[in-house]
Amino acid sequence: MHPPQHSAPPAPPAPPNESPLVKRPMNAFMVWSSGERKRMSARHPKMHNSEISRRLGEIWRGLGEDERRPFREEAKRLRAQHAIDYPGYKYAPRKKRKERGEPPKVAPQAPLPCPPGSPPPRDPQLHPPPPPTHYNGFQDGYGYLPYPCPPRPEPFLPSVSDVSALYGFGLYDYGEHRGAPQQVQYQTLEVDGTSFTDL
Repeated sequence: MHPPQHSAPPAPPAPPNESPLVKRPMNAFMVWSSGERKRMSARHPKMHNSEISRRLGEIWRGLGEDERRPFREEAKRLRAQHAIDYPGYKYAPRKKRKERGEPPKVAPQAPLPCPPGSPPPRDPQLHPPPPPTHYNGFQDGYGYLPYPCPPRPEPFLPSVSDVSALYGFGLYDYGEHRGAPQQVQYQTLEVDGTSFTDL
């Protein structure tokens, strides 16, 4: 099995204000898989590319060192040729592009009037909005919309024991116990020099 002779393709002409895009040299797996991928996709035209990649990875991991050696040598040759063709090359991955652009910003809305019986609105001078938080260099995506009225306290909810007493249920239906827990009495019994603890 001889690896196909690959050479680095020339970089496409770049726009005047951008540097040309130079691809990294292929590693041994890429050299081997480039030919294998074509054969596998020809044999299985409906197979998804990710499934082909997964299968190629399994096959590559199953190859012995002797089977991999020619592809490692070809990758080494490609690296050397790449260094000659592009002296001073340094790999710089491209930044990920946002697929659908930035999410639309929500314009702040006018505060809603307070419902009757609620506390008076908060004064923005006395209660300023919190500072924006930053996570890994990104500002928190949630905008601060001032809430003019402080939240009303939740109504008092009765306990389970009060509800169960109201409807005549036993207290143990809900696993509640009143009073001190029962004391457990232990007895130690000795038979033929062996002691046993009995409840």
